[in-house]
Amino acid sequence: MRKIDRKQFLKQSGWGIAGLSFIDWLEPVEAAEQVAEWQRVRSYKPPEIAQDEQFWQTIRKQFSQDDQLINLNNGAVSPQPKPVQNALIENYRQANRQPSYYYQMKLEEQRDALRASLAEEIGSNPEEVAINRNATEGLNTIIFGLPLERGDEVVVSNYDYPYMLNAWRQRQKRDGIKLNPVALQMLVEDEEAIVQKFANAITARTKVVHITHMINWTGQILPAKKITEMAHEKGCEVIVDAAHALGHFAHSFAAIGCDYYAASLHKWMCAPFGTGMLAVKNDKIAKLWPLLSSYDPKSDDIRKFEISRSRL
Repeated sequence: MRKIDRKQFLKQSGWGIAGLSFIDWLEPVEAAEQVAEWQRVRSYKPPEIAQDEQFWQTIRKQFSQDDQLINLNNGAVSPQPKPVQNALIENYRQANRQPSYYYQMKLEEQRDALRASLAEEIGSNPEEVAINRNATEGLNTIIFGLPLERGDEVVVSNYDYPYMLNAWRQRQKRDGIKLNPVALQMLVEDEEAIVQKFANAITARTKVVHITHMINWTGQILPAKKITEMAHEKGCEVIVDAAHALGHFAHSFAAIGCDYYAASLHKWMCAPFGTGMLAVKNDKIAKLWPLLSSYDPKSDDIRKFEISRSRL
């Protein structure tokens, strides 16, 4: 099991004055306070900042607080810092000032810039990344978009997210596929034992292996790369649910080697509510049906999976 403390957070977030682009979205007094505080600790090393309570109190001020509630659940949605809230509100106002122009022109430009940033975050090609509303939408796109036939088998586990299991059960009822569930016992430290459990569930009819990279109930991190390598050796495609993994530890879509990947940005990443991403290997895009209708559902353009323009 791995934990992230303040020291690790600072290292992974690339802290420093270069990270102050959010200042533009703060009130003048708050902005001045933030700049002064970051300047004060500029020469500090991560271990020093991790113990600096004054610094963390300044960070805390950037989140809206309800004094009547202690939030212990960031797994569903995480609070957005004030700069994110302010930017979201201003963009909403801009959309109302220039409705059609904003959605048909400006939003598309911003979408591709965001696509590039998300691709960099997960170590992927921008043309493999689609922007959507959450991991559930991304995973449902994959689950309902794969061209599976009656009798094809899919490996899942008892710790997969319920909505994902429900989606697979719907395909089971509708299309006659078979689910082979892996019964995981948590917490298990032996990665090879976990890989073997998945391997034991694969048969000659298995087409897909579904992996939850970080289990939401326990925080257990499954060896996604090792499971993927094993599954590929047996001729199976691999889906990785990274809803919680993305915000907790560094990993790469390319390094894992999976075929399909989805994550939520409004969880530990503190992005606006209703934001997520889907990643699909280039050579898999064309065969995957979009969840919503598309002008060319068999296109190899990742944008066919996005809800944009008039479909908003």
